[in-house]
Amino acid sequence: MKILVVEDFRAIAKGFSEVLRAQGHDVQCVIGFSDIDKLEAIDIDDQPVTLTAEAYDFALVDGQLEQFNGQPDNPIEGPAVVSRLVKSGVVCFGISTEQKLNAEMVKNGAKNADTKPVSFFAFVHGVVTVEQVVAGDSLAIQRLQDTHTNINSEAYADRRHQCDDIIKRNF
Repeated sequence: MKILVVEDFRAIAKGFSEVLRAQGHDVQCVIGFSDIDKLEAIDIDDQPVTLTAEAYDFALVDGQLEQFNGQPDNPIEGPAVVSRLVKSGVVCFGISTEQKLNAEMVKNGAKNADTKPVSFFAFVHGVVTVEQVVAGDSLAIQRLQDTHTNINSEAYADRRHQCDDIIKRNF
């Protein structure tokens, strides 16, 4: 699948990209948008790019993004990105530490949303796959919710460290 990662923290964007590429996906990362209607974005190397939404099957979208639109008081954030991508047929999944932004992304059409640590853990360890999210697999979403509940337990400690190692590699 062709995947777009929209995440302004580069280590996390690179970590998601590494994991999803290892699973056989074609991944592009952007750190924000200067014009959401025209899909003008800034890539992970700070270069301007214009995206074609129809080229993507799936997008992971952070809730809070850096400001690249010249409006410091009104940056283009995840909920607007989700709304724009969903209108073009892209399946979106929100990844934000802000629950209100996750809820807004779901309201705007994301299949689901969760915190970055839980989402990263879930994709790294196969709790859910991109294909399951795209298909709307309710059992996969339940496994994601179970992970959210149990991620800080001792039973998950070794697997959390594996996730930390991936992010550290990408700093």
